[in-house]
Amino acid sequence: MNKTILFLSLFLLALVPPGFAKDFGAPKDVREIKAVVQAKFGQVANVSVSHDWAMCISNSEDSDLTVLLHFTGGHWKITAHD
Repeated sequence: MNKTILFLSLFLLALVPPGFAKDFGAPKDVREIKAVVQAKFGQVANVSVSHDWAMCISNSEDSDLTVLLHFTGGHWKITAHD
């Protein structure tokens, strides 16, 4: 009985974290960053913005990429990716 409860608890706990993943930052910045990254790499999983820097995860056909962006000249520009 205890093992069953433990198994069910762990199973339900494993389902919860993906539901909490969300974008962080001003909605206008998040939209622009997603557009820039989607144009180059494809689908964007999430975005985190802090002042004039941003990081996001892009899902490409081969693997996930971490993309770093910088806000310069009134636009977001990709500065690095792995």
